[in-house]
Amino acid sequence: MMVMLHVKSYICFFAAVLLFQSCQKENASQGTHDGKVFVGGVDGGMATYWIDKKRVTLPGSYLVSQIMGIVVEGNNIHKSGEVIAREPNSVDKSRGAYWKNDVFEMLQGDSVGIEKLRVINQDVYICGYTIVNGIRVATYWKNGTPVFLETEPSRISGARDICIEGENVYVVGWQSNSIGNANAVIWINGITHKLDERANSTFAIGVISANGNVHISGTSGEDGGRAIYWKNGEMQYLSQKESEAGDITMDGADVFISGKVREGSEGYKITYWKNGVEYSFGEASFRNYASSIFINDGDIYIAGAYDVNGKMAAAYWKNGSIEILPSQSDRAIGYSIFVR
Repeated sequence: MMVMLHVKSYICFFAAVLLFQSCQKENASQGTHDGKVFVGGVDGGMATYWIDKKRVTLPGSYLVSQIMGIVVEGNNIHKSGEVIAREPNSVDKSRGAYWKNDVFEMLQGDSVGIEKLRVINQDVYICGYTIVNGIRVATYWKNGTPVFLETEPSRISGARDICIEGENVYVVGWQSNSIGNANAVIWINGITHKLDERANSTFAIGVISANGNVHISGTSGEDGGRAIYWKNGEMQYLSQKESEAGDITMDGADVFISGKVREGSEGYKITYWKNGVEYSFGEASFRNYASSIFINDGDIYIAGAYDVNGKMAAAYWKNGSIEILPSQSDRAIGYSIFVR
C-alpha cells in the first residue's frame, strides 16, 4: 500500500541548522548544489523531483513510485520513497526505496511503507513500517539496516519522523489501540511512550528536539481532523477549525509547523504555525495540501500541492508566494523540500 495523501486516510484505512545544542535533522555541508530549491514527490504515479523547478523523473519499470523525502548533503542528493513492483508470483507489493544521486537501492523488509528521510552526521535515516509476521511494525533504517521499534503484541504501528539530540534517538508515529484506532506515540531510544490514549485516532507526524525540549506535530481525528502540537508531552490544539498539521522544524528558538486549515465549503488553505500563531494564504480548495517545511536564511519554504484549474499541481511556497512546479499529469504532489 502506497503512503496515503492525507492523515484522514490513515484514520479511515484502519530544517535548517539549529542554534544552540539541538537535534540535527539534516546536515548543511557545502557542495555544488548551493543556492537551489529541491522538492521530492510524485507526478502521475512516477517518482519525481525538481531542482529549481526543473523536473526529473527517476528511472525504473515500476507500476507506481514516489519520493517521500529529499535531503542534500555535500554533493549528494538523497531520496527515499516507495515503489510498487510486480513480483514473480504476480502479487504487487510496496517496497521501500532509497536513491543516492539517482542510483536505486531497495530497502530491506516486506511490504514497506516509507515516510521521512533525514541525514544526520552523514548517517542516512529513513522512517516507515515493515510487515513482520503479518503485522505492520514501526521501523527506521539507518544506512539501510532496519531497526524495528517496540510495539505491543497484536498491535500495528508506523514511524513518521526521527531526530537525534545527544545520546537520545527520538522517533514519532502511531500505534493501534484496543479498539483499532491509532494513538500518537514517541519512541525514545526504542522504548514506546504514548502521547495520547483517547479513543479517537491521533498521529504524531514530525519531531525536533532542542536544548532538551522535544517538539512534535500531529493531527487528531476529532471534529473532522484537528492540528495538534506537543511540547515535552503536553498537547495543545493549533486551530479551532478542521485542520491538519504536517512537518515541524525550528529556526533558532522559533517552532514552525506546516499544515492546512479548512475554510468552510471552499476547502483548505495552505497554513503554517510559528510558535502556535496561525498564518494561512492562497485560495481555499480541497485539492490543496501542505507537507514539508524548511527554513533557510529566515525564508519559509513549504512543499505540497495546489489546485490549478481543477488539477492537483505540485508546488512550493516561499514566504507565502507560490511556485507551481512543471508536471505531466493531473496529479502531482511535492512531499519534501530542501533548500541550500
